[in-house]
Amino acid sequence: MSAEKIIDGLSHKNRLAILEMICESKNEGIVVGMLAEMLSLTQPTTTHHLLIMKEAGLLEMNTNSYCHVYTVRVEALRKLKNYLTILIEKCERN
Repeated sequence: MSAEKIIDGLSHKNRLAILEMICESKNEGIVVGMLAEMLSLTQPTTTHHLLIMKEAGLLEMNTNSYCHVYTVRVEALRKLKNYLTILIEKCERN
């Protein structure tokens, strides 16, 4: 999982909103239907965004009975934070 993939995975306002909502769910995760309802999106659109985020390494998906439950991979956010910290340091040196 590269910083570039992570940034691509966050490069849409709905994905940023999804990330915030899943983070607020703590470690419990959140199901697609609930996210779709909260964002006023269709389930296929929500699933599309979730799959992009999962492929970027931002999310994990577990199956709970008949639902897909998504949780945030905090290590991906740490990797992005480290990348941005290094970038800021480079900018400040000049």
